[in-house]
Amino acid sequence: MTGIVCYLERSGTGGAISRIRLVGPELDRTWTAPSSDAGSGNGAGMNGAGSLVSPVHSLRAAAEWVAEELGRIRELAAICIDPAGGVCGWLSTPSASPEIVIAALQQAQNSNMIPGVAEAPAGSGFSLLGDGPLGPGSDRSIEALAPAEAGPASPLISRLNRKGPKPGASGKRRLAVLSIPDAAARVFIDELDRLKIEVHSVMSLWHAAAAAWDPGRPAKAPRANRDSQHSDQSDAGVVVASSSPPTAVLLIEPSGRIVWTWSIGGDLVAAGSMRARVHARGLPLATTGTDGAPLPAGPLPGDPQSIPTLGNEDSLGSSPARRIGESAIVEPAPLPVVQYGDPEIGRLIMDWLSWSAQLGISPERIICLGSETTAGRDASLAATLSESLGRAWPGATADVAVYDDPIGATLNRLRGLANLGAPQIGAGNLAPSAIATADPRAGLVSLSQRPGRATRSIYRWGTLATLVAAVSIFFIARRLESASHDAAAQLEEIKAARTDLLKTIEPLLPGISTAPGAYDLIQNKFVLAREERGKLKREHPMLPELVRLLRNMEGFDKLEIQQIELSSLRGYMTVTLPYTPEYRDIPAQFYEKLLASPMLEMSWGSGDFDGPLIQSPPKDGEPQPDRRKHFFPGTWIEKTAPVPGPAPSTTIAPGGKS
Repeated sequence: MTGIVCYLERSGTGGAISRIRLVGPELDRTWTAPSSDAGSGNGAGMNGAGSLVSPVHSLRAAAEWVAEELGRIRELAAICIDPAGGVCGWLSTPSASPEIVIAALQQAQNSNMIPGVAEAPAGSGFSLLGDGPLGPGSDRSIEALAPAEAGPASPLISRLNRKGPKPGASGKRRLAVLSIPDAAARVFIDELDRLKIEVHSVMSLWHAAAAAWDPGRPAKAPRANRDSQHSDQSDAGVVVASSSPPTAVLLIEPSGRIVWTWSIGGDLVAAGSMRARVHARGLPLATTGTDGAPLPAGPLPGDPQSIPTLGNEDSLGSSPARRIGESAIVEPAPLPVVQYGDPEIGRLIMDWLSWSAQLGISPERIICLGSETTAGRDASLAATLSESLGRAWPGATADVAVYDDPIGATLNRLRGLANLGAPQIGAGNLAPSAIATADPRAGLVSLSQRPGRATRSIYRWGTLATLVAAVSIFFIARRLESASHDAAAQLEEIKAARTDLLKTIEPLLPGISTAPGAYDLIQNKFVLAREERGKLKREHPMLPELVRLLRNMEGFDKLEIQQIELSSLRGYMTVTLPYTPEYRDIPAQFYEKLLASPMLEMSWGSGDFDGPLIQSPPKDGEPQPDRRKHFFPGTWIEKTAPVPGPAPSTTIAPGGKS
């Protein structure tokens, strides 16, 4: 992480922000709430005129100050929240899902079951749930320090995907649960978002200490590989630990608060804080190791990562954080003096033993960071505390780093790290892969994913798109409705035309125009008609045959038709011609012509002369030759009647054509 880190120092139980600190390259600025009365915890203070300042106005002024200090940068690498009012306890739950964790806490509270709590302010009866209602609108962030899990699906999807419980799915496990007041932080983040300042991640001081000082944290490894560090890694000559043993980090603040964390590979697994006695002033002392030998103040022994690139102190001297590796010899400063004794050590060890029994892990390395001032000792507080913990916690390696401002050193070291893994603020700014990898061990996920301008923009554009889609669907529906009306009108016209056509065959099929199955009735009528036609005797083409005979008579003027008989049984034609030798061959010529014509269904024979001679009457006074009869017989050619077949089908094509 490179950039500027904002530290929120709160008062009381974390209900109000009393001090804001910006740490960045050559930057260390501090903003203080309008009045120290804000330290009462209600967030209200007094301005210079003596009037009451509301918490919202105070946070708005703080956000405006941050925006003014950032200038054109308009982004914060991280917001770090102090542990005031925060607690960390253990809980038995089947899942690390936030919904399940909150439900388990509510059940435990309703059943008068008290989960383990690392620290509870005296006389407050404070618990993981806090005093306010839990769930949306609560004034606390409650997250399990475990890899993030997918939240419960909708009831419908749960029923569709139900495949039975997985092996061991119903078993509960011990998880560390972090609960920290976040109402003031939420308002502050919203005010920054209003001023168009982007915040990339939000974390507590516990997360920051674990990420900044755990030597097992990879320098630039992605979070997906954070849980399996089994090989040496290097980056630009910086060697990191080949494994990630549990590490305990203690920050001894000049105010007397001792903040401790347990982490694995920079991921927070447990945390807590306690108070020590404080005196007015302290003396600068040299740093000593666990064996009591003097050590120069500066980087952690054997840890090159402890030399980050920290900015120079500005010309105004507003940066109290000293560079790691600077000389430990400083001028006496009016810093508070923190005292501790066996009671404090015993209390801390008891907390650690409880956590070790619950989580099944134990720190193998202890890192103490604190000022050089202590009361009544010959060494720094961090060194003596480290030495005491090294004796009380066998098997752990104790290291010391001396800083007059351990929080400032932590923030400076934090901003030099990369790949902290906390997601950006606002679900609209997140890719699905980033949301899926959000890890409560790296930061406060609920605050890091707090909706902002991008989310509201998504909702606005989504609403606009939905409105446009709704309007489009409305007009499409109107067009479909109009088309349906037109189709209905055309259907009525077709029905009317059909009825008119059916009325034309009412004489054949009475009531056909109003019958529901008119088509089937007509088809049945066709079938019956074809069957009846097959039963009828076939008729001979008599008239066409008569026409054939008359046409063939053309050109034979001497032939006179005496008789033509065509019946269903036979045909017979009798002609007369002059009885002279020159006309004797005329019947044969006529017969040849008749055979040459297309035959219909009657076969004619050549015939013969028949009967006696017929005396012709005189014509114009002149006698006429006698005439002789000649007959031509005809027989019908029998043909097989066609077998009735199915009625031809009629298909109505689009447009009314068949």
